[in-house]
Amino acid sequence: MKAHRPSGRTLVAPVLAAVIVLVAIMTLVGLFRLWKPVPPPSLVIGVGPPGSSYMAIAKAYALRLERRGVAVTIRPHPRPQDPLAHMGTEGPVAAAFVQGLYGDSNLPVQTLAVIGQEMVWVFARSPIQSLRDLAGLRIASSIEGSSNRLAVHLLLRHAGIDPAAVTHTDDVGRNAVDALTDGRVDAVVHVATAESGTVGDLLRTPGVRLLGVERVQALTRAQPTLRPILIPQGAFELASDLPPNDITAVATMTQLVVQRDMHIALKRALLEVAYEVHGVTGMLERQGQFPSMQGADFPVPDANEIARLRSASLLATMLPYRVAQWAEWWLLGVLPVMVLVALLLRRADTIVTWRADAQLKTFYGELRFLESELEQQAHDRPLDMRATLTRVDALEHRVRSMRLPPELSERWYSLREHIAATRERVTRLRQR
Repeated sequence: MKAHRPSGRTLVAPVLAAVIVLVAIMTLVGLFRLWKPVPPPSLVIGVGPPGSSYMAIAKAYALRLERRGVAVTIRPHPRPQDPLAHMGTEGPVAAAFVQGLYGDSNLPVQTLAVIGQEMVWVFARSPIQSLRDLAGLRIASSIEGSSNRLAVHLLLRHAGIDPAAVTHTDDVGRNAVDALTDGRVDAVVHVATAESGTVGDLLRTPGVRLLGVERVQALTRAQPTLRPILIPQGAFELASDLPPNDITAVATMTQLVVQRDMHIALKRALLEVAYEVHGVTGMLERQGQFPSMQGADFPVPDANEIARLRSASLLATMLPYRVAQWAEWWLLGVLPVMVLVALLLRRADTIVTWRADAQLKTFYGELRFLESELEQQAHDRPLDMRATLTRVDALEHRVRSMRLPPELSERWYSLREHIAATRERVTRLRQR
């Protein structure tokens, strides 16, 4: 037997340290991919035509988001509903302002906030008194697929009129006002807020009447994307009593819709901006009514996500948008792993010693079991001494190949001596 055994610590401990560092790196990579701590630096907001009210809202959002370090691209589309078709998981549009009339979409989107309401305004020339009088007439309702056209179809069916029984024109906005005053159409259906210039013009046009919706509760129950709303007498002009009486109408909710898998930090930034932009009370809204989660027509975030959206970290309130996300990642992700790695590296020698000690105990256990078999061989059937000797040799080979710290060398030598004694005993028994 050799007089000295070289220490295994000089090799094993560095190897263990390298393994610890490698596992730490893999852990951080996995956390980074799952957590996605860094939000995208840019955002595409989809809107309708360039002159639409949604374009103005998108510009207000862009201004505030860019102050937070998010570059915003506003992408107009021919129709207000078109952005919704480009909001799939791989779609270029990440956020859009969408009316609830399109809430039956199966796209992977969600309502981040209900930001307002748009009434379905029905204006008609005298002597038209109700929706039922529109059968066979001409209605300005914008293009096919627009919210105006969807709304007029719902109202006509509610009134018992086949939408094909009326003549639809594509007039909208100023063109619709002119068509109604010139007599080219008999009615105008316009989905807009109470602040719409088109609505104001039509309310003040002589010979034009704002029609109400009869059996409104039955309509909104059958069409969940519509909500009942009361337009009070004199709501627009108290002095001139405009409108001259209470009008029961319906409204659709305007919603900030985002891709379902959008980064949580970007959702939080959008929600903060929504409260800044839409906190002003409109003509027919209550104070604090919008933004909210009430009245959404698309799927909404679950309770856990809502809690995350509403609980911005201290870092998020103190630092710029992207800086805060990096800082949070380092504080909550990288730093704990680094601390754990430092502790493990500091205890690497201890771990090596513990592992070697456990291995020695295992070898001692195997040797005791083998010796117990030799003790019992006189009472039971004789052992195959050749096979037993092979087991002893194999055990010694495993012990000789161990790498262990110097403080365990004495036990290692002792184990070798016990193995040698066992081999001599087996050899004697084999020679009998």
